[in-house]
Amino acid sequence: MAYDHNGTVAGGESNTAGSDDGNPDSAQYATVGGGRNNAAAGVQSTVSGGAENSASGNDAAIGGGRQNSATNEASTVGGGWATTPQAIAPPSAAARKTPAQAHTLPSAEG
Repeated sequence: MAYDHNGTVAGGESNTAGSDDGNPDSAQYATVGGGRNNAAAGVQSTVSGGAENSASGNDAAIGGGRQNSATNEASTVGGGWATTPQAIAPPSAAARKTPAQAHTLPSAEG
């Protein structure tokens, strides 16, 4: 069942797209392709198939498998069983290098 605006459940059994919170805008564009007991509950989240998978982070995606969770924003699980990716903080500004800096070799001191 698709609960929110522009949500889609293409097939399968007992799959849900969106959030059953009464607000049809809370998880727009959520999509489940098929499988069984899958839930896409984040904005623009996707579960392609498999069984008992849950993509609750906004822009999260699960390709398939079983009992996988994508709970963080833009997290992805390609497949497998019972996989949950961990959130990774972006590097600090001091740790980032420009492309030119990344390809600069250290000078030889001698």
